[in-house]
Amino acid sequence: YAIKERKIVYGRYNKLDLGDGFLYFKLKQFKDKVYLRCGVNSDICKASYVVPIENDELDIDKMKCIVPHNHPPDETAVEAEKFMLQLRRGVEAMECYPSKKIYNIVAEGYPELAKLYPYKLLSRRIRYWRKLLKENDTVKIDYDSV
Repeated sequence: YAIKERKIVYGRYNKLDLGDGFLYFKLKQFKDKVYLRCGVNSDICKASYVVPIENDELDIDKMKCIVPHNHPPDETAVEAEKFMLQLRRGVEAMECYPSKKIYNIVAEGYPELAKLYPYKLLSRRIRYWRKLLKENDTVKIDYDSV
């Protein structure tokens, strides 16, 4: 479903950024509403919300809180999610480049996060994403040749 105006959907597990400094993921979805949970570990925060769906869009203005957050908003977490998404897209788009170069290109747009998440910390994840790409290419080639 589309989200009105400033709201975006991105990243792992279809996390939602509703523009309030928190990340959410879908807990349940019905025809007329979606239940959201805080994107922080569920042992830490049990926050949940109900968002009605109108005209195939989440109507954030009518979002109702079931359980409030027990922590302040974390803009760094929201930006980190965007950084990871851009890094993964970079791996997919620049698969011929060395991992370190891909990281450096993406990190230029996120200098503060590059300090928090240096290449050494993310190199295994980047290798894993590359491995997934190769496996998907292999599967695609196998299907095309049949």
